[in-house]
Amino acid sequence: WMGLITIGTPGQIFYSQLDTGSSDLWVPGQQCGAACGGNHTYNPSLSSTYKAWNKNFTILYGDGTTTSGVFANDTVNIAGISITGQPFAIISSASGMSWRTNDGILGLGYQKIAQGGENPLVWSMYLAGQLTLPIFCFWFGP
Repeated sequence: WMGLITIGTPGQIFYSQLDTGSSDLWVPGQQCGAACGGNHTYNPSLSSTYKAWNKNFTILYGDGTTTSGVFANDTVNIAGISITGQPFAIISSASGMSWRTNDGILGLGYQKIAQGGENPLVWSMYLAGQLTLPIFCFWFGP
């Protein structure tokens, strides 16, 4: 399943795979090209709220696909809720992703399995008082 998110100020649009089995948010960077699949890439120079993190990111998924890039912070918005300074990864290389139509992955799992130890987006929303409880659900609209 995919969900619409924006990253940056102004928001850059991504259709991210919603993944309950991982905890990291990543989107393709401009260097990744077709290897990352999807249609949208993140451009840090277009965001006034982008901050480099200077830490490498790599993840290996259970299906054998991998991505790597660098961590950063920026404003992330989903369903009208914005979190400033949310950690995420900008991907520069990927293996086994070229067939995908999503623009990265929004990990909805627990912090314990986050590659950089960062707070996943839902937990950041809860800590910021944007959610009453650290609970989410999917709503399927027409």
